[in-house]
Amino acid sequence: MLPHDLPRRPVAPGLLLKPLCIGTGTSRWSTSTNQPDDKKLLDGLRCAVESGVELVDTADSHLHGHAERLVGKILKENRGHKVQVSSTVGRILGSAPHPYAGPRVRHQLEQTLENLYLAELAIYTLRFSQ
Repeated sequence: MLPHDLPRRPVAPGLLLKPLCIGTGTSRWSTSTNQPDDKKLLDGLRCAVESGVELVDTADSHLHGHAERLVGKILKENRGHKVQVSSTVGRILGSAPHPYAGPRVRHQLEQTLENLYLAELAIYTLRFSQ
């Protein structure tokens, strides 16, 4: 079964997507592992987008924004895409008193949108961390 064979389902109010998603939250993006092979990652992301995947899930913490920048590169290449993007904020504290400080979240959203070459996100999640 290919992504285009799957029916869309409600994900959030006003957001219908096929039940197949690409996520960048794997150990390959961890800062404790070797640098990922960008060419292979770009090829995989490109294949997913060209095959009809409609949701990409990423986060500012995935290799300090590197994952977002790679996703953005693919989305920029495929200007007519129907990909929606979800991202998560809150794992990286920065210099704010806490990861959900208004200026911190606002700044990171702006940086995420710039990394992704997007004007908006479909879903923006605040990560709970202890």
